[in-house]
Amino acid sequence: MSWRDQVTNKGSFRGAEFYIDGSDRTSGRNNAVHEFPQEQLPVIQGLSPKPKRFRVDCFVIGSDYISARDALIEALDQQGKGVLVHPYYGRLEVYVDGEYSINERKSEGGKATFSIPFILATPPEELQVSANEDDNLKASADAAHQAAVEAFAADFQVAGQPSWIAEAAQETVNSVLGVISDVMRPIAKAKTAVATLQAQVEAVKSAVESLIYSPKELAGQVIGLFDSMAELADEPSKAIESYTAFFAPVPTLPSSPSVVQSRIDTNDAATSTFMKQAAVASTAKATTNVEFANQNQITALSDNVDARSDEIILATEHDEVIDSFQQLRTDLAVYLRSVTPGLARLVNYTVPSSTNSLSLAFDLYGDIDRVEEIVELNNLIDPSFIAEGTILQVLNV
Repeated sequence: MSWRDQVTNKGSFRGAEFYIDGSDRTSGRNNAVHEFPQEQLPVIQGLSPKPKRFRVDCFVIGSDYISARDALIEALDQQGKGVLVHPYYGRLEVYVDGEYSINERKSEGGKATFSIPFILATPPEELQVSANEDDNLKASADAAHQAAVEAFAADFQVAGQPSWIAEAAQETVNSVLGVISDVMRPIAKAKTAVATLQAQVEAVKSAVESLIYSPKELAGQVIGLFDSMAELADEPSKAIESYTAFFAPVPTLPSSPSVVQSRIDTNDAATSTFMKQAAVASTAKATTNVEFANQNQITALSDNVDARSDEIILATEHDEVIDSFQQLRTDLAVYLRSVTPGLARLVNYTVPSSTNSLSLAFDLYGDIDRVEEIVELNNLIDPSFIAEGTILQVLNV
């Protein structure tokens, strides 16, 4: 197994970076149990929450792993609390909770494995959020875009190839541009915005014949189209939804006895791979402009980007792509954690007796102005009658 197969999620403590194998967490509450004579059941008195503890299993790896190992050891040995950046939990302020362990084996040369116990020092909602976390996420998205461009330029080759390879490449790129044209139409109601986007696509189409000989420039033009979609969309979430058209798994490269067909297949795979990488990076970048209505939206977006990033990392042989998408998902987790506090969560609610949306809004929230929220969340066809036993999704009170 290569080291690339082992790399999953990137994190850091006091700025010392590492890769995460996994994480275990314990939590709960302290209770006082009072037992009385002749009573079968005790009286439970709820006290304070238990301290939140978790263990991070992580590693540093590479030809210069010793420097990374020593930097992490120095960070762990410092007194007081420090900032942990965790790909699952975001940005946390923690203490090292007792002894940590380090494991190095000759059979795993170039790798040091840590098992580190932490205890939460500050509730996440009280942690001071850095003002430039959105800038960090945008910078990571730009870096991921650049890595995707470089990888595409290395894998996509037309120059010096037979003419039918160029013709096949042109057909593939035009097909991709056609998909972009289709998915961008619904993102803006203003005719001028739609016309602007379509004109930009047509401009790239008209230059495809020459752009296929300059893959870096071609890739840059596509990223420019994605940027325009985010800028001209009525809402950033609409642009994000359009990017998902390119999230599909990249087909496995078939083996072909023909050198020419093999090159055509490789170019097609490079194009699909680049489109997926560019779309995921653009999704993360556009996230900084989204106004989330609830925590469920954040969870869904985070899970989607995490899953697609995993696919990208496992499928590529380009180190820059691996590093940039590891950093992208870490910075996305940190950013999303910063905007989560204060947002409500969608929960299931079973209607106890037949009612209507107006009465339900008052019963749940004491506010009839939230009736539209209930109707939209559940796509109610007849808001004037909601049958007993109907399961709705509502924002927790």
